[in-house]
Formats: sequence, C-alpha cells, structure tokens
Amino acid sequence: MITAPRGIGPRSLAPDFLDAEDAQPRCGTADPERFFGPDIVARATAVTYCTPCPLRDQCRDWALEQGNDLYGVWGGTTQPERKRLRRSARTAA
Repeated sequence: MITAPRGIGPRSLAPDFLDAEDAQPRCGTADPERFFGPDIVARATAVTYCTPCPLRDQCRDWALEQGNDLYGVWGGTTQPERKRLRRSARTAA
C-alpha cells in the first residue's frame, strides 16, 4: 500500500484483472496522478478515462469490495461516491 494524503485513506495497488494480457484499460496510458489527485480537475480527468472504459464496471465492483479506505478514482467513482454506493446498497438490502 502507498500512503495517500492525510485523512484520505490508503492508495491501493491495481487490481489483478488489470494484469490480464487482453485487458486494455483506458487508464493504462494515463498519468496515475490524475486518478489520485485531491482536486476536482484530477477527478474530472479520471472520469474522462473511466466513462468509455470496457473495464469500468469490473473496476468499480472491485473498488467497492475493497472497503471505505480505498483512495483514488476506480471505475469512475471517487472514495466518497463509493461510500455512498455502499450505504445505499446496505439500505436497500
């Protein structure tokens, strides 16, 4: 684990499915800092990559399984968005 900025949570290594030979995530050629920057511009840039990505759903689902401390944009969602999605899923269950 790489430490994220204070108060944000840990930054994770990439999920195993991204190592597959046929995996072609849109983020693969992007500057990783775009996905882990604290400002709104970095988040918007990451969403630009995630929205058309064929691995978006798989990436988001993986991120949701990691818990509330996963830092950065995964599957087009930020840490606070994933927290809300988990809360909504628990409420609906």
